[in-house]
Amino acid sequence: MNRLPMIDQIRGFGFVLMFIFHFCFDLVFLLRIPIPMFSHPLWILFRMVIVACFLSMVGVCLLLNWQKGSDRGGFDIKRYGKRLLKLFLTASVITIATAIIMPDLVIFFGIIHLILASSLLAIPFVMLDRKYRFHLIVAGIALLVIGHYITLFESTSFWSFLWLTNPIPRTADYAPIVPWFGFVLIGIGVGHDAKKWAKHQYLPRPIDEGLRWCGRHALLLYLTHQPFLWAGFFAYIYLFLR
Repeated sequence: MNRLPMIDQIRGFGFVLMFIFHFCFDLVFLLRIPIPMFSHPLWILFRMVIVACFLSMVGVCLLLNWQKGSDRGGFDIKRYGKRLLKLFLTASVITIATAIIMPDLVIFFGIIHLILASSLLAIPFVMLDRKYRFHLIVAGIALLVIGHYITLFESTSFWSFLWLTNPIPRTADYAPIVPWFGFVLIGIGVGHDAKKWAKHQYLPRPIDEGLRWCGRHALLLYLTHQPFLWAGFFAYIYLFLR
């Protein structure tokens, strides 16, 4: 099955926003510039859009891969296992690296950890018949609302990875299963019609190609963009601020 343009565009757009977000985070962390990234409503909304871009496309792609396997006579468990292993290793590297570099802001359950968990939790939902697509969208919206308005655990609880706490734990990236798995459910729901809406290309060619390239290499870019940003910031600090 050929890649659907809008899926890569949305993931690429999510990466561009994430790059901007992390650039500003580095301004706060390395240069001590006071940006209210975790308290101002617009910054909170900005991050939510990033999460929505990535997680909704996770749901879409999980469904399409399941359908692709079904069309070929069976789901490719070996390939899926390799994907899960890649995500597990990536999440482990992120946790270990942040524990070394930012021990006060260790990422114990960030966006990659959530994608790994969602890839397992979504299995029974991608198996549902197409007629349940609207039910999945409604369930996803409900999960987003419930998770934001009902608090079950303290920020210091072991179960903080499961449900959004208030206040949030001290970490550089926090994406608990509830409410954010709601975007995955929405993605599975809209994914049933993805071959219709995701085949279109509305953007000018240079922007389209740039976003699609970012979308195709989103995981690699996720892992490498921060080291490049940090290298640039450290060079700036060394040359101009020492």
